[in-house]
Amino acid sequence: MNKLKHKILLVDDDANLLELLSIRLIAAGYETTIAKSAEEAINYLDLTRPKLVISDVQMSGMDGMAFFEYIHRTIPTLPVIILTAYGSIPDAVAAVQRGVFGYLTKPYDSKNLLTQVSLALNLSKSVRIQVKR
Repeated sequence: MNKLKHKILLVDDDANLLELLSIRLIAAGYETTIAKSAEEAINYLDLTRPKLVISDVQMSGMDGMAFFEYIHRTIPTLPVIILTAYGSIPDAVAAVQRGVFGYLTKPYDSKNLLTQVSLALNLSKSVRIQVKR
């Protein structure tokens, strides 16, 4: 699989975390685009479609779960991984039940993140193939 074809949209109001996450994913062979708010990310989604979204939960303006709900309504096959510094098991279970692909806590484990990214992209690919048939 050629990872360079896989664009990942990163959404967080913490510029330092966005940069570190982007560096990590680029080093793993992915292409990234960053947005510093859910609103900025929605504008980006109006122009192009990434293969995956990774978003923080707590952001000023629209929070990450509201952003996920927007994606779920408008692009239901687009997988979303949530990153949060304030996660709990009940929050994670609720998010996954609502359709979030993955729920990771900050600071995130790089290996776990890359595994989740790979799984989400593989699932996204298989869903698109099934939808086309």
